[in-house]
Amino acid sequence: MELILPYQFEPEYRPGERDEDSDDSLSSAASVESALSAEREQRLGNTDWCSCGHRVPMETGRDCVCCRECDALVDKLNLLSCITESSAFTTVCLNREVLDTALVGMTKMTRKQYTCPPTHRTLRLAAYRQFSWWVDAGLGLQVRRVIPACVVTATRATYPEPNGVYVGDKDTDSDDFVSDDNTDDSD
Repeated sequence: MELILPYQFEPEYRPGERDEDSDDSLSSAASVESALSAEREQRLGNTDWCSCGHRVPMETGRDCVCCRECDALVDKLNLLSCITESSAFTTVCLNREVLDTALVGMTKMTRKQYTCPPTHRTLRLAAYRQFSWWVDAGLGLQVRRVIPACVVTATRATYPEPNGVYVGDKDTDSDDFVSDDNTDDSD
């Protein structure tokens, strides 16, 4: 069975094109990331950080993000309390036919074979990818954002893992759509 590899058609920056290419901005970005990571670790074990009302405890501090904290979602939230209440979210990110079509497109672009029917794990990965495309119009090679806890929870509820065990987010180096028989990988 062929693998679906993420980020195959994402644009790449040219040398010097990104502000982060300078040492100063890299060190300041690292310190901001470190402070954010420490703050998120304090969120483990409680749900006080959630302001959308879904209040779902997550497995890691990194994943403890509310949809109302995401600047990219401000326009899509409108008067809704949570992004998962949006009919557009349901259509774009949870609709089975849309996800099947997205998976076919991803496999065609990477010249891989589409496996039908896809497992729930593959559908969750497609849903997370759809969410990223819908919110950020694609992030680029190795540019990642944490998906809000309510989105992860809604996706897991729609396409649950039969054994109920989820690994969670993985680093960019190891993140990919892998064959369904490999059970160690995350959703």
